[in-house]
Amino acid sequence: MESLGANPKDFDRDKDQQTRVAAWELDTVSRTLRSVWTDKDSQKRLSPSGWQLSGAVLENASFDGLDFTETDFSFGILSTRASRVLTLTEPP
Repeated sequence: MESLGANPKDFDRDKDQQTRVAAWELDTVSRTLRSVWTDKDSQKRLSPSGWQLSGAVLENASFDGLDFTETDFSFGILSTRASRVLTLTEPP
């Protein structure tokens, strides 16, 4: 078996790589929450209603039809595929 050498670029502060990783993380969290909120099994499905989502960033998924009643979305950003518009909600 041959060993693989580390890429020196991995040890540097690669801004492009950090940006890609941050975008991947946001996308993964958004899709996972959407999956939990829209699960076909009603026993596993949760509603975002009443959640503390302050500062949350949700993107690249359809959040249509979800009930965000009583959800604290202060300083949160919701970006949908259809509109690509960012919505920033200020605290009450």
